[in-house]
Amino acid sequence: MHLDYLDEDLHAQIMTLSDSYSDRNVFLSIIILWFYSITFVPKTLFVALLEIA
Repeated sequence: MHLDYLDEDLHAQIMTLSDSYSDRNVFLSIIILWFYSITFVPKTLFVALLEIA
């Protein structure tokens, strides 16, 4: 499984969001990232979940 590049891209998104989101939302985003990384949820759904959080 070659997901390193995906994880790096998503991690960069999390770091960018950390400037504008509360600590709680950043924590939720990290949980969603972890969930994404083990379930292979489509990236569009991941982004949608981030915007809801």
